[in-house]
Amino acid sequence: MLSTRNKLFGAIDIEKVGQEVLAMFQHNASVKGISLISKITPKLNVFADESALQTILRNLISNAIKFTPEGGTVTLSTETKDDKIFIIINDTGTGISTERLEKLFTLEKQSRKGTAGEKGTGLGLSLVKELVELNKGFIDVTSKLNKGSQFKIALPTG
Repeated sequence: MLSTRNKLFGAIDIEKVGQEVLAMFQHNASVKGISLISKITPKLNVFADESALQTILRNLISNAIKFTPEGGTVTLSTETKDDKIFIIINDTGTGISTERLEKLFTLEKQSRKGTAGEKGTGLGLSLVKELVELNKGFIDVTSKLNKGSQFKIALPTG
């Protein structure tokens, strides 16, 4: 019997995957005093590879927690527009400078430590971009220094 985790490109319930990923990071967020908030629309499906979607969300939620100081928030939400579903990760973190935004998805090593000294490889966001594009989507980032960042992923409806 095949597990649903092995399902390639099908209708994936965003709420289910999103809740699993948020639960995975609840301890990390609690240790830093960060609130994880879910505003995912129920019964919303994207057409994607489930493993890729999990990897995308894990990387983005992990980064949001890493760069959000104690007492901040990380919110996972969804929006629907035309034939796309937008998965949005907002944080109240350190933000990203304009110079860093321009190179954010490149393989240039630019890892920096998180607000509690957390380390990274600098490869996660290039992987995220590639997985989003392989799933026929796109990613957009807006950020303000010392205010936070928003990563918005668009994927086809399921």
